[in-house]
Amino acid sequence: MPDGLTKSDLKNALDDYQLALKPCTKEALAVSLGELTDWISTFSNVTAEQRKKAIRYYAEVLRELPSDLAYEAVLRVRKNYRFPSLPKPGDLAAAVRDDLLQRRKERNAIETGSLTGQERPPAIRKERSEADKARVAEIMAQFKSGRMGEFAE
Repeated sequence: MPDGLTKSDLKNALDDYQLALKPCTKEALAVSLGELTDWISTFSNVTAEQRKKAIRYYAEVLRELPSDLAYEAVLRVRKNYRFPSLPKPGDLAAAVRDDLLQRRKERNAIETGSLTGQERPPAIRKERSEADKARVAEIMAQFKSGRMGEFAE
């Protein structure tokens, strides 16, 4: 165990990593898909049916990622995507692959006791701003109204 760390510190760090690796929440999935839907709606060469099908596949990928990485994947794909067609669902997972692997590696180091002292649990945002809460509510309302298809459940 690195100097200065207690068993309690390790347990707290492990709890933080477990939380940081938990699959995407329904709320976070809605926000990430809302961002994707808004973006791909600007693609003039993609039909509404193609968008709906793409969102279904994107949801499959994003719901497996931790909430913050699901959103980060959307941001990275939007920022770096250069083609006129829709990004592939795998592009979302690839955008945060290294981040996810690093979290797993560090969590495993805590669990196995092979700490190097370099591990730093990812920051977990516990409180949302009022603007964030309003945006989440808006996107959830769109899902519930059926605007975003079958993800309203």
